[in-house]
Amino acid sequence: MGSVSIPFAFTPVKIDDLSLIDGGTFTMLNLGDPIERCLDQVQNERDVIVDVLFAMKDPNLIKQWERDSFQNIFTLDKRSNEITEYIEYYNEVLSIVRGYPNVTWRHIIAPNQKLPSSGLIPISTTKE
Repeated sequence: MGSVSIPFAFTPVKIDDLSLIDGGTFTMLNLGDPIERCLDQVQNERDVIVDVLFAMKDPNLIKQWERDSFQNIFTLDKRSNEITEYIEYYNEVLSIVRGYPNVTWRHIIAPNQKLPSSGLIPISTTKE
């Protein structure tokens, strides 16, 4: 229900004593603004609960590296870029988490396989 409550367009959804809003923004990882808006509404920072759901078409994964995968300098460069992209992407989330240590960070979810371009997306959760 809170997902349909866009702060600038719709009023927050009230459930019991909770005011639910959608923290989505127009940039990829701009989590600070919605968190600040929530902090304006509560007395205790721990009452702000954040779930991050990455909706990227292609997952940003570091594939298993096998010793014989190293064939030449190009495969090594590709591996280096893969690791760099992963670190840069998730480091943005971690910097926000570090910036709001008293906020309740519940779930950070990212796809582990390529997502379909349309239709419903089945979600299967594991601890990986």
